Amino acid sequence: MNKILQDLNQEQKSAVLFNDNHQIILAGAGSGKTRTLTHKIAYLCDQKVPGHSIVAITFTNKAANEMKDRIATLIGQSSGVLACTFHSLCNRILRTYYTKVNLESNFTIYDEKDQIKVIEKILENYPDSKYTSYKLKNDISFSKNNMKTPDSMMHILEDSSSLEFITLYQEYNEILAQNNSIDFDDLLLLTLDILEDNDIRTVLQEKYKYIFVDEFQDTNKPQFEIIRKLVGKKTKLCVVGDDNQSIYGWRGSDIDYLLNFNIYYPDCKVSKLEINYRSRPRIIQAAQNIIDLNINKTDKKLIPNRSDDKKRITIFKEPNEYEEASRIISEIRTLNTKHKYEDIAILYRTNIQSRVLEDLARRNNIPYRIVGGLNFYARKEIKDIISFLKLINNTKDNIALNRVINFPPKGFGKKSMEKLVNLADFNNNNTLFESCQEIHTNFYNNIITLKNNYKEHKTISILIKDIITTFKIREYWTDINENSDIDRNGNIMELINTLISLEETDSLELTNFLQDAALAASNKEDNKNCITLMTAHASKGLEYSVIFICGLMEGLFPLPVDTHKELEEERRLFYVALTRAKNKAYLTYSKRRYKYGQETYYYRSHFIEQIPSKYKELKR
Repeated sequence: MNKILQDLNQEQKSAVLFNDNHQIILAGAGSGKTRTLTHKIAYLCDQKVPGHSIVAITFTNKAANEMKDRIATLIGQSSGVLACTFHSLCNRILRTYYTKVNLESNFTIYDEKDQIKVIEKILENYPDSKYTSYKLKNDISFSKNNMKTPDSMMHILEDSSSLEFITLYQEYNEILAQNNSIDFDDLLLLTLDILEDNDIRTVLQEKYKYIFVDEFQDTNKPQFEIIRKLVGKKTKLCVVGDDNQSIYGWRGSDIDYLLNFNIYYPDCKVSKLEINYRSRPRIIQAAQNIIDLNINKTDKKLIPNRSDDKKRITIFKEPNEYEEASRIISEIRTLNTKHKYEDIAILYRTNIQSRVLEDLARRNNIPYRIVGGLNFYARKEIKDIISFLKLINNTKDNIALNRVINFPPKGFGKKSMEKLVNLADFNNNNTLFESCQEIHTNFYNNIITLKNNYKEHKTISILIKDIITTFKIREYWTDINENSDIDRNGNIMELINTLISLEETDSLELTNFLQDAALAASNKEDNKNCITLMTAHASKGLEYSVIFICGLMEGLFPLPVDTHKELEEERRLFYVALTRAKNKAYLTYSKRRYKYGQETYYYRSHFIEQIPSKYKELKR
């Protein structure tokens, strides 16, 4: 037997050996998807297919590099296969055919910061615009990902606000063109324009005889159209994906491309990888029960390969989020007698939920790391609030003053700051803050008022609410709308919720709280043996011996949804989270939690309800 085919199961081997036509490999969680894909490409190379005729498209540079390394290991030499991301492939095509889209050879690709600078310059000429720079950037990106140009949008003009957006969108594109520059969305769209040329399309179709696409369920419209144009009469297309792990609809991916692959390519071969090598049977069966509630899916199943250890999924029900987090941390201390910390992960739906878990882990001397985000007290919006508190507590703190004197932005720029410093130097006995009385009177008066009010009520949560109201911080973050994945106002409210809870049971001095916050913000866990905290989205592709999924209440996980399609994606996200567990899974929830400073009651998630009793147990 060919050594490349050794150690593959029958499903994997069958998928590797088929190369007669287009193919879709439906690969369940933990079924050896990456292994099958790399062995399939290595097998082609071993059969004397030139590596340069093969392109394997992934979604991250890390995945592309890992694929190249695995293939080289299997065939014993560099393969010559092009393993790259969609954007990297498009950049290659643009660097060759740039003249077709009116670019010069040295064109620049703008990152987000560059885009914001361009948009800020545009908005200077539209003082009455409803747009912030981040909101406009996001709307332009959304339009490009849906392949909507300013010209095409003019034909479906709805109202004056649509006309404003189209005008700004057009001006943005014109400035990029003047600067011989493009953004990352343009990499895809301009490549599509180039591929309209029959001669160029034919050259590329003849060059790439075999095209592989990993994580196909995550493709968006421009990416799918690029693949369609690269596939010629002699091209063999193989896509690999799992409809049950399609969790990025909110950023443009479309599961329908995977579900309808056999419509686009009627003669395709459908291969299935259904044997799960990762998880214990009861974890798989519970996950399958949830995903079976979905209608829009393939008929693939997960079949457990590991033996049943008879352990059921443990359910924790607690009165509030603090008791819930405390129960999780306590259980982890017990687990640590048999499991290393690095084998344990806590998953949650939103980044806001990490705060109470971080606090309790730190207090219990349990090392932790956060994947895909900053620790709670190191987040910008929290550091801003903490800086206000520091200044109120100590008006000589110039570091805190520098951070908040022009936050939210109110026209107090570098020149104003220079005047303030010069005035403080002139009046030797004055601090920078004292000098604000002359140069930045409103700011000075606001801080003094807040300071005096705090002396009366001695309640930090009220002080923060007063800061938010005085400086219109909630309105600022609402208008910015910089990233749909970051809820800055929500994080600030979570800080307030923390303080309300602490203040209910004990008096809390501002100085002591600031000391604790400083220690929390400086937590940088270098110890490899630490528990992992992350969102369910960030957990995709990872695995741990023990998984906790917390906050399983209706309205939190799943989040509130407007459509059945959105609900199905929430279920897929839970499926992804649960199938990260190899040996043990805990599902936890609380009856109530603070939301926007108010105690709110919740029903437990239907995810828990839909798991049959034989797979779960409530542990009191």
